[in-house]
Amino acid sequence: MNGYQDESFVQQSSGLHLLEVNGGSTGCEGNWTIAEYSVVVLVFVFILKCTHLCHYCLVTKSLVKRKVKNEVGLQMKVLSKKPDDNNGVIVPGIV
Repeated sequence: MNGYQDESFVQQSSGLHLLEVNGGSTGCEGNWTIAEYSVVVLVFVFILKCTHLCHYCLVTKSLVKRKVKNEVGLQMKVLSKKPDDNNGVIVPGIV
C-alpha cells in the first residue's frame, strides 16, 4: 500500500492511452503542465499524419496510376509503328 496510513487511491480508466499523465493539474484552473501540452501536440501531429496517409491512398495513388497508364499507352502506340527504311542511320562496324 502506497497511501497515507495504509490507504491506496485506485483509479480506473478505459480506452487507449498513448501517454499517461498523472499528477498534473486538477480541475479547471488553466494551469497546464508541459506533459499535457506535449500530449495535445502529439495528438495533433498524429491526426495530421493520418489525414496525409488517407489523402495519398485515396487521391494521389489513383492519379499517378492513371497518368502512368496513359503514358504507357502512348509509348506502346509509338513502338508499334514500323520505322521508315529511308530515315535509318547506318553505323559502321568497329575494326
